[in-house]
Amino acid sequence: MESVRGRYNGWHRELVTTPAEAEDGHLLLPEGPGLGTELADSVLEADGVERRVTGA
Repeated sequence: MESVRGRYNGWHRELVTTPAEAEDGHLLLPEGPGLGTELADSVLEADGVERRVTGA
């Protein structure tokens, strides 16, 4: 899989609570449910953001 370093070592770390980690050219499996991460509170509280929750 090809990816951009900024996603893992730059701006992406500001968007999520637990960024994906890479080791030896492989993404490590997250330990949490789903994708293993959540959006950071700063993203959810930003101006213009509308949060919708489905299927609870």
